[in-house]
Amino acid sequence: MVSRLGRAILGVAALIVVMPVVAADTAQHHAIREGARALPKRLLMLPPDLLVQEVTAGGVIEKVPQRTADAARRFRTALAAIAAESKGRFEVVPVEPAAEDREAVSDFLARYAAVASGARQAMFGGPAWEPRLARFDYTLGEGLPTFAQRYGADAVLVTSGSAMVESTGRAALNFLGGMATALLSGGVGAHVRNDDRAEIAIGVVDLASGDLLWLHSRPVLPNVFENENVNRNFVERAFESYGVASKP
Repeated sequence: MVSRLGRAILGVAALIVVMPVVAADTAQHHAIREGARALPKRLLMLPPDLLVQEVTAGGVIEKVPQRTADAARRFRTALAAIAAESKGRFEVVPVEPAAEDREAVSDFLARYAAVASGARQAMFGGPAWEPRLARFDYTLGEGLPTFAQRYGADAVLVTSGSAMVESTGRAALNFLGGMATALLSGGVGAHVRNDDRAEIAIGVVDLASGDLLWLHSRPVLPNVFENENVNRNFVERAFESYGVASKP
């Protein structure tokens, strides 16, 4: 699947969240923060909705299917491992949508991408967005109710994001361009361009209502998609406070 979240640009401004148990890069639905409900423990895990692209020496952007598949595998492996080590705070149940479910899942992911993009704006948009963040109540409008009935779960875990990496030729070209600039300017303004960039967000969505219950996102480099240790560290940090503030 083509990453929907990859169409949004990740903000980088930090916003201090009032709740001390929730990191600045994590947001929770206001009903959970207020203790009216708890974060769900049993989470269906859809296949990660990721896209890895490469910039060629000529500036052409190409999809890299194998690296995309490898990134999805890394996230699924890390999520399953962290859940297993969470001492019961949460569990993940991997789900492979059947052929008859793919259209509904694709529509769900498209709506998730749009809503998550808006939610991330509230998280990283600065003081003007604090009232929206204080009452975090983003919703997709509808979840995947048939999945709730079929698998006996209340929520679904969605991982979505994109990475763009330089090819070896592109990196060499950028390096040589930077060095040429340095020589011509006498060392002033010798900036070496880097086309690498990435964004990722992990969310938990109520299967019945479509409410976005929990969202974690922060600025990352493409190595979170391609390095096992970096990937695991990202997931581990994302879930270190999951369920800690939940009502027993």
